[in-house]
Amino acid sequence: MRTLVVFGGSFDPPHFYHTVGPLSVVARLFGASGWVLYVPAARSPLKKGGPHASDAHRLAMLRLALDIPGRRSIWTDELDRAAWARARGLRPRPSYTIDTLRRLRSVVPSRVRLRVLIGSDQAAEFHRWKDAREIIEIAEPVVMVREPIVTASALWSALGEAWTREEKVAWCGRIAPNFPLEAASTDLRAAIPGAPRRAEDWERRKRLEGITTGVAQYIIDHNLYGYRPGPARPAA
Repeated sequence: MRTLVVFGGSFDPPHFYHTVGPLSVVARLFGASGWVLYVPAARSPLKKGGPHASDAHRLAMLRLALDIPGRRSIWTDELDRAAWARARGLRPRPSYTIDTLRRLRSVVPSRVRLRVLIGSDQAAEFHRWKDAREIIEIAEPVVMVREPIVTASALWSALGEAWTREEKVAWCGRIAPNFPLEAASTDLRAAIPGAPRRAEDWERRKRLEGITTGVAQYIIDHNLYGYRPGPARPAA
């Protein structure tokens, strides 16, 4: 491995965009020398409120979603830090990417290059990220296009005035060779209440087709995202 590509997110729930997207991008860009490191976030600083499912549930679902071939692993550093804080009666801090990358850089050999994989919608908001330019120095972003920002010109316009012309040129050069992706966890969660009882039938339901059968069965078994009336079952 020569390039470690960090892909963070809430994975609430994980879906096709989270799994096949990053693995295919990294395979095309870096081949056998690339590796995807999935980092579940405890709490995103750019999202109102916390995740809908617990950390334990989201981690369990991500493991199920990644039960496919590919060069990848999961790093629970952000979840572990949040659990450490809660155990001491402290409020967990938001999951800042720069904190995670600093910690990762301290333990990964210097010969391994770090990159951070984000969606084009996140690239448009990247100037709001904590210590954004330091992130670029530690782990230059790779950008997966997703609706509605699917071209270099669209990304250029979306970047606005937060970056210099040279920086915007660099951003457009970071776009990965992937097909536009539309899936969003928000849309998937809205479609889960009243979903089919058989997990195998979810792939034939619009907006639910991006959820693997294993994850769908987990959601059913634990009654997550309002699948049916009543409380959610705790993770094992």
